[in-house]
Amino acid sequence: MVALSEWAVARQVPLTTEIPLSFPQSSRILDFGCGSGWWLEAMRGEGYTELAGWDLDNPSLDRLASRGIKVWREEAERLPDSHFDCIRLEHVLEHVPEPLGLLKTLSQKLKPGGRLVLAVPNYGSWSAQVTGPGWDYLTLPYHENQFTPKSLRTILERAGLSVGTLKTLPIWEVAAKAITSRSSAPAKLARSAYFVWSTFKDNGDVVTAEAIRL
Repeated sequence: MVALSEWAVARQVPLTTEIPLSFPQSSRILDFGCGSGWWLEAMRGEGYTELAGWDLDNPSLDRLASRGIKVWREEAERLPDSHFDCIRLEHVLEHVPEPLGLLKTLSQKLKPGGRLVLAVPNYGSWSAQVTGPGWDYLTLPYHENQFTPKSLRTILERAGLSVGTLKTLPIWEVAAKAITSRSSAPAKLARSAYFVWSTFKDNGDVVTAEAIRL
């Protein structure tokens, strides 16, 4: 298995891993919506010691707790204020009923100067517009919200956060459906061309962002 730090050096990971890896290993980092906890365990393998995960009550939380990772089951409002150096939301915001309210709450859980890093599907991407209702991230009621780079910036600013880096990331597995139905080019060639084009246009399938609590 390739270490997270090696992925970051190769620029093959989104901001949601690249930025947390830039923090000192003693930093308090919360993975909000941690799911199986694989990311937290990978970060533990990178030497990070003050890790925490929040998710709906599930067996993964017990496993993480047994491995020395702090877990939270309470409502987000009950997390300690001004506590975390970094909070990560990897494909969370599109699933919650009140995304602005959640962002406002989590911003208060950051220390001043702390950073929120997140990724959401890019509804403004080429693959979304071409695929239409068949786009992978339009399944209802699982995906409650859709974002573009512009709307993500707006909601982060409305939550009182200062937006730093915001960019898109191409995901071949998402775009392949649209490309292979419209091109006879070999898959490897089509994939390479798509990555170059979407990176140049900054119109990839996922929006990643860094936002700072002032």
